[in-house]
Amino acid sequence: MAKGTSLESQLIRGAGKAVAYDPEGLVAAAQDEALKKITEPLKRTAEMLAAAKKERKLEEEKLQKEQDDLVKGYDDNFNSHLKSYLDDGGLPIEVWDRATDLAEEEKVVHDACPTGKEGNRCRKKSIMRLKEQATQWTGANDWYSGIAEENEKYQGDDPELVQSNYDSQSDDGVRRKRIKANMDPKQLVMRNKNDEEIASIKEQLKTTTEPEERLGLKNQIDHLEKSNTKVTGWDIPGEGFMTKEQIENLNLFQPRADIIKKHVMDRNKNQTETNYAPYKDGTGGKPFNMRTSISANEEAITPGNITSIYYDKVTGTDKPLKENLKEHPILKGEDGKGATYKSLGISGEDLKALDTDPDGVISDDEMANLIEALSDPKHPNYDYDVSRAVAAEYMAENEQMEYNKFMYGPNFYEKPDGTPTTLEERGAIKIRAVTPKSGESPQVFKARHGNMSAAADLGITWNSDNNTWTKPEASVDDIIKSLGL
Repeated sequence: MAKGTSLESQLIRGAGKAVAYDPEGLVAAAQDEALKKITEPLKRTAEMLAAAKKERKLEEEKLQKEQDDLVKGYDDNFNSHLKSYLDDGGLPIEVWDRATDLAEEEKVVHDACPTGKEGNRCRKKSIMRLKEQATQWTGANDWYSGIAEENEKYQGDDPELVQSNYDSQSDDGVRRKRIKANMDPKQLVMRNKNDEEIASIKEQLKTTTEPEERLGLKNQIDHLEKSNTKVTGWDIPGEGFMTKEQIENLNLFQPRADIIKKHVMDRNKNQTETNYAPYKDGTGGKPFNMRTSISANEEAITPGNITSIYYDKVTGTDKPLKENLKEHPILKGEDGKGATYKSLGISGEDLKALDTDPDGVISDDEMANLIEALSDPKHPNYDYDVSRAVAAEYMAENEQMEYNKFMYGPNFYEKPDGTPTTLEERGAIKIRAVTPKSGESPQVFKARHGNMSAAADLGITWNSDNNTWTKPEASVDDIIKSLGL
């Protein structure tokens, strides 16, 4: 049977007419049966999709809880170590015992030096090593004390010192927390800095038969052994031995970039006072300009604050950019099933790395990977310029939303009952804002969020001589075109 000519489809489409000529209700009964055949499978399908979605959500929540618990465990361990350190008044006695043991070992070396002038250099070197060791132990104590002080600042009331969520959500941030959690002051040790590298080269030497290669490896070992001084550090699970200098270079505390939050607030305030208010009032100013906003935001973004834009709520929204990207229309695509990489201009090697299917469409898993590539500088596909461009445009879109709420009222995006407005409803609000009603004064027009400058752009102006509006007959087509609807 041809599509659209089945009994069911005919009954459904003609139900209105058929019922009028069906006093016995036969057609109505058949219609009900036909609808039942269609709606019940759809209902079952919808229920299955809802159940699958619920299951995915539960799994995501479970994984998120596991991640949160893991990070919290790291924080608890770190805070426990700090408390122990502060309660002990510095590095614990176990550490100083280890330092004393090393000093005694060095004393044996010192005493084994030849007597008299012949052993002076030997003894001097031994004393220098002993002083260097003492300096390192003391330095480690002072450094850890500095960490305790910095941690205390982040627990205080200083609004400039708030820890970024980047440390809880990104792989790099979680790594820093794991390292901090395993920096137990009781486990501070001193090792020869080249021991691991020497051991690795010795393993290579066992399997190398070429004379030249063996000679080269032996020379490397000889050089490393001669410069194999002792360094203080910790054994970190998953990382190996790390010196305090290596850990220090990780910047253990990542502050939230409230400077971006201030930039957003200051820019909105400045633009409203300087441009938007006078433009709305008809006394000058300018409307929102997307290109200008993007450019201003790009100037405010730096390598030091960009992660905070993605992980922290610093741009004036309920969620950080990383979370909002999941629902961004550009990534969701026109049908909500994912945009294509081609539509985003992604091709070549980048496409190979991101499109794991490969089907050219951004799936949920690939979207998560793409967002990580935008938000985490440690991601192999991270590109600062691209990440900055996305963040700057996102900030500009938020600025445009604030502009629209100022111009067209607080209910431009959301009705008083909390439901979102449709695109058609927003278009109607814009049209009302540029078309004064007949007999309406400028004061009344402006009080209902009328835009004097936008109306003037359409040739609608107030004639104070006869207290009427000129050219109030501007066509709706002209208005729609001027508003970009």
